[in-house]
Amino acid sequence: MIPSEKERYIPYYGHLSNEQLYEMANEHLPLLDPEAVQSYYAITAERGLDLICPLRQMEQTTIFLSPGNVSKHNMQFIMQSLEKRLPIHELLGELRSRGIDPWSGYKMITQLPDYLEEKKATEKEKALNGSMLLFAGLAVRLLPLSSSKHLALIILVYSVCIFGGIKWLDALFRMRRYSKMIEFLSSALKQFDPLPFPVGENDSTIRN
Repeated sequence: MIPSEKERYIPYYGHLSNEQLYEMANEHLPLLDPEAVQSYYAITAERGLDLICPLRQMEQTTIFLSPGNVSKHNMQFIMQSLEKRLPIHELLGELRSRGIDPWSGYKMITQLPDYLEEKKATEKEKALNGSMLLFAGLAVRLLPLSSSKHLALIILVYSVCIFGGIKWLDALFRMRRYSKMIEFLSSALKQFDPLPFPVGENDSTIRN
């Protein structure tokens, strides 16, 4: 018989100490799916643990990490890791060494596809603006301008073309980069099993 989702989580929580279960209530319980929460409560009820105070504390102090509030150097590291196609479990281990606990890191990573789609949309707009500058400059250059009488204008037109072209190509490069990251994440997250994560006293602090 195939175990239910709830039953699948019970052996994992059963191996945690009481201290780890309390720590999980304080930091990680809001991030679990309903089946995991039910199995968590089944274990704590079996051990007779009183979670009322820790859960109230959790509601006041839990910090939810998102791509938007990750520090710049950590986000650069994440982007580079995605480009290198670093497996999710290895990325979470690296983030843990940087002060981001695995549960928060995992939930933040699941938000990255939407975050990258927004970045891609921004670059698409930049590419459009760059191409408009490039073609506008080329259109002006096709006019019969005398190099002796309109030298300043010709220099300006070339400058606009160069600037527009660089902006256009840079935006296209970034769009392609983000697309590859999104493609990798889509595949990696489907294959990744978020259980089990290491949970303990060293996983309770998020430092960006």
